[in-house]
Amino acid sequence: MLALLPLEQAHVQGQARAGGQLPEEAGDDVVLEAGDPLAREVDVRDQQRALGDLERDRGERLVGRRDPGAVPARARGAQRRLERIAEEAWKQGIKATVYNCPEIRTNSSDIFVGVELSLFPLLKALKKEQGGAWAESQWQACRDVLQEEQTLESLLQKIDAYNASDVMKRFRDFAAWPMANSAELAEVMIGTSEEITKMHKSRDALVTDILSSLVLEGTGPLMFHESSNPAGPVLWLNHDIIAKQLNLMHN
Repeated sequence: MLALLPLEQAHVQGQARAGGQLPEEAGDDVVLEAGDPLAREVDVRDQQRALGDLERDRGERLVGRRDPGAVPARARGAQRRLERIAEEAWKQGIKATVYNCPEIRTNSSDIFVGVELSLFPLLKALKKEQGGAWAESQWQACRDVLQEEQTLESLLQKIDAYNASDVMKRFRDFAAWPMANSAELAEVMIGTSEEITKMHKSRDALVTDILSSLVLEGTGPLMFHESSNPAGPVLWLNHDIIAKQLNLMHN
């Protein structure tokens, strides 16, 4: 997910959706290419590697580093174009920043089966970043939407296996980005997504609904406060950064 916020922007407006309705995105945010084996499925960020570091000093600054993860070639190309625009703006003294964070579920992103797989590592990050009782309550909320015989721990094991697969490892050659989609990638993404979806009581109430809301809740304040004095033209908000922000807000 991307946000381009120039320093001159005076305010940020947002409204939470009621009733668990997924956020809307502009129709041109989703591009399908004929003949692409991932045309319905691929827009995932690999979360095995960190996308950034959050270091808070007295000024509560946010420091990001580049790590694109696994995204489709065309999407990554468009993303990189936005990043270059921000980089050129900085050279001209205009502080415009592109923020990258884990993909969330929306009405349009649901076209891509597997896009939601990047959300699950947030659960471990909440505990890692000292979320305490509040983090445990989020784990419990996720457990509650799974079938009785299923566990959240076994779900996360599937995610670990997905990220450790040989197919996903090949997409960590960041010097080669943007990389073309493949039938192998589609197979592992769709298969993992379907396995995890079947673990739920209902397809209408998923763990990824909960995690998408948390990503939205955490990234908004991070981008808003950072944009008053951004650290650079491209910042990556990874699970640990978002978890720190959420834990700060709830503890």
